[in-house]
Amino acid sequence: MNHHFPDSAVVRQAVSLASRAPSARNSQPWAWRVGAQSIDLFLDDIGQPLRSSGDHRDAVISCGIALHHMRVALSAFDWRSVVTRLPDPVNPCHLAHIEVEPRPGTARDVALASAIPRRRTDRRRFATWAVPQDYLDLIELRCADGGAVLRIASSPDADGARLVVEVQDGDASALRAGEATGVVLLEATVLGLASCRLTESPHAPAARDLPRLRLLVPRPVSQVMVKVGWPEANADPLPATPRRGVDLTTVFDPAALTVAAG
Repeated sequence: MNHHFPDSAVVRQAVSLASRAPSARNSQPWAWRVGAQSIDLFLDDIGQPLRSSGDHRDAVISCGIALHHMRVALSAFDWRSVVTRLPDPVNPCHLAHIEVEPRPGTARDVALASAIPRRRTDRRRFATWAVPQDYLDLIELRCADGGAVLRIASSPDADGARLVVEVQDGDASALRAGEATGVVLLEATVLGLASCRLTESPHAPAARDLPRLRLLVPRPVSQVMVKVGWPEANADPLPATPRRGVDLTTVFDPAALTVAAG
């Protein structure tokens, strides 16, 4: 038993949950390396090579959602994550270095982790029921806890509420925006809401929203737009999207396996 790092079975479960993160065109652009005392996240574009700065940004945001899901999973397994973002200035594909320390998980940690496999990207039209303001307030509070700002880009309407996640954190802003997007997606799932990360640029929302957004965002920030709302009554459950297995996304250093087995 290693009291300073989770065993390989826990790490594999955490990676599996992290890999449930949504990504553009289901590209799954993440790669994990597990060492004896740490976990590292890398941008992996081997499957779908990045062709533009927009593709790169989307991939980093997707990796940020996966990083958030990893932290949630580890918390549910009684491990607190200590994250260093962009730890290697020479390698921009090295997105995060995660060290852990034991800490009992809470009921909320377990609720969020259990929401990961239930969450779906729901592109269908949502029900006409309004999203309660206290739900939006709670999601906004959870985002603020992680250093992100949540804006309502348009008032809740007949097709859900459009939320803009905003993060300003230098070179790590896209990664942090992805993490905050993970917060929105899982909190919405726990509340029973459907959700979908919108692919159109949040810098160019509906024309009626542009003047207000320009006043709210006086300087460049990384943004992600997410739609949340109630599923249509009697809507069929959506199937899970296929994901690459842990062995295809993760490298376990020999020392990690040795420590885990000890």
